[in-house]
Amino acid sequence: MKQDFNTKLDSLLREERIAFRSSQESAKRSVMERIGHPVPVIPIRRNSKNLYRLAIAASVAVLAALSIVFVGNKSIENNTEEIVAHTLPDGSEVFMRPNSTISYNLLLWDFHRSVNFKGTGFFEVEKGEKFDVETDIGMVTVLGTSFSVITFEEVLKVSCKTGRVLVKNQDGLSTILGPGMAVKMKEDEALSIMSSSQYIDQWISGSYRFDNVHISEVFNSIEDILHIEIQIQKDLEFFYSGELRTDQTLEEILEIVCKPLLLEYEINRDKNLIRITKK
Repeated sequence: MKQDFNTKLDSLLREERIAFRSSQESAKRSVMERIGHPVPVIPIRRNSKNLYRLAIAASVAVLAALSIVFVGNKSIENNTEEIVAHTLPDGSEVFMRPNSTISYNLLLWDFHRSVNFKGTGFFEVEKGEKFDVETDIGMVTVLGTSFSVITFEEVLKVSCKTGRVLVKNQDGLSTILGPGMAVKMKEDEALSIMSSSQYIDQWISGSYRFDNVHISEVFNSIEDILHIEIQIQKDLEFFYSGELRTDQTLEEILEIVCKPLLLEYEINRDKNLIRITKK
């Protein structure tokens, strides 16, 4: 019986009624349908144990990744009225003013030296692989150098004391700073500033001492103290000598600097802005 069936099947396969381009398997299927013979169906069996093991492995991998992200995170917030110094895993140091925060991942540090920062800080970075400081406005990248990072409102201000610093905002604007150079970045613009290296980290001591310094440099330092943007009249050619303390109020500092030089100031608190003009 089986032989008769196979003989009949082979005969039909040789007939011209079967499409020339049909494969042998599809041809057999077509013939079987004609002769009313049921097409055999081979069930596919899934190995449930293997699927279970794969699911467990995937879950373990996800949990391990989450552990690295969350368990390895370290955050330091300066809630005091003093300057706080913190040593990073590679020996680099950061000095933070009050209301400043830094965070990083201990477990990933050897693969990527990266911190998130907000507030006012001065970094002394050990030489090595690239070191990133990420802020809400942009990123600062260095290899081994010292620099300050200040964020306020929607402004990122970076000043380089030693080495070289790459600063880039979220829109792709970028600039490289050398010693004594600074940049003030916003979302869509970048303003280069000349900044004397000796004043970049002077806020750590709690005071600034100026000896016949151009007024633009003085107000640049006042920005660092007060976290407020200062716009000065372009043709101001004044030099200032005196001392300012970081614990003085906004009005006290402006009176100390502006009064002897016969300058006027206008405070716009809504825009976090001060304008300086001649009287």
